Order: sequence, then structure tokens, then C-alpha cells
Amino acid sequence: MKKIILLFSLVSMLSCKNNNEEIIQYNTDGTILSKNYVREGKFVDSIIYYNKEKIDYKLYFKNNDNSSWYAKYYDVKGKIEFEGSITNKIKDGKWKYYDSNGHVHKVIEYKNICGKEYENQIWKYDENNKIVLDSSFFITYSLKDPIFKAKKDNVLTIKYTPNLKGARAIPLIYFSPDLDSTFCNVNQLKLQGLKSPNNDYIFIVNIGFENKGKQKFMGYIEEHSLLKTNKKDSLDHFVRNMYIDIPLEVE
Repeated sequence: MKKIILLFSLVSMLSCKNNNEEIIQYNTDGTILSKNYVREGKFVDSIIYYNKEKIDYKLYFKNNDNSSWYAKYYDVKGKIEFEGSITNKIKDGKWKYYDSNGHVHKVIEYKNICGKEYENQIWKYDENNKIVLDSSFFITYSLKDPIFKAKKDNVLTIKYTPNLKGARAIPLIYFSPDLDSTFCNVNQLKLQGLKSPNNDYIFIVNIGFENKGKQKFMGYIEEHSLLKTNKKDSLDHFVRNMYIDIPLEVE
């Protein structure tokens, strides 16, 4: 953990639009640890952290209570390494990871699963920005009728690119309209479950909503895989969940 001196310097930054104070915190060796700005006792815009006088990462505020941030991390040469959102100290949504040439080589979707940070979907890219399927796992989905009507059923097709390729795997999907946003109540509900008909990682789900407006299809895919071990005639049972939170507009 980085140690900081409790004393910090305050430098007033004046402009015609506002009156901000710049707060600089220092490491024990006298180098700058961080800079941020305060107006009327509240943080303004962002906090910049330094490592050996070079920018290490930046945190941009996304709301007034400072519980939600957008973060950018940099390497020693000042090039961006990765970036994404943080909510309540947990990575949230899709984070981009860059190679030494500044190209996105990986995207990871993080989810808050009952208060814990979870790597949900991963997309990896080659130098031509094409998805490398052998090392990616994610879902795509489509509706039979793109115009979703209230009190009428629709067909949701979900295609799953599995975590383990070439393994003996059984994919199952579980879902419920009563799942909460972080899946904390998943063990308290009686979920509906389906198996991929041809074990081809495609699920066809009939869904409907009584009310108009913004709705969600929530559930998770449970991937069961059998992997060979060093022991003869022995297999390990591996289980991984991919959580699904699909926004829908019902007319």
C-alpha cells in the first residue's frame, strides 16, 4: 500500500466560472501521490494519481456522491493500459484493455454478483480487431419480433460462446422475472430451466411482459464441463456461470 504524508498543500485555482482548490498529496519521499480539486467541500471532476511523477491512473466522477467513477490506468510511458467504470468500489460493465500499440486486445464485462466483482463475459481480439473465438466467451441474442408488445409472447434466442472449447460440456440456462439486479436472491427462487436442445449452446426462450416500458430478461447460463486429469479414467467436473441481464423495450 502506498504511504502518504498527512499534510498536503492547498493551491487556490480561480476562474470566472468557479472557485476551486487544488489538493496535492505527497509520498514520504516528497514525490506527488495525487491531485484533485475541491469546490465548496466537494470533489470536482477527477482525481489523478501519480507513480514516480508520471500519471498512474485517473478517476473521473460519474455522480455527486462519488460512489461511481470512470477509471483510466496508464503504463510508465504514459500510454493507456485499461479503462472502465467502478461502482461502489467494484468494477462494473465493460472494461477495455490495450496492447503496447494502443489497440484494444481484450474486453471484460464485470458484474456485481451479490456484492462481489465477477468476470462475466470476455472478448479477445486479434491485430485486425476480429474476435478470437477460441479464447472468448460471451452471448449474442435476438428477438423473433423486434417490436415487443405487452401481454404478447415473443421468442428470445440466445447464442452462447462457451468458456471451454472442445470440452465435454453441458450448457443449461436458468431464469426468472423475480431475480434482483445483483442475483442475491438466486437461491431463494424457483427458477425456470432449459437445456440447449442440440447441445449447441443455443437457447430458445418464450417470454412475455404484462406491462409496457423498460423491462429485463434476467438469468444465467450454467456451463458444466468434464476435463481430463493426470489420473487414468478420471475427469474433473468444472462449473462456470455466465449471468444474463438483457434490457428490453415493451410497447
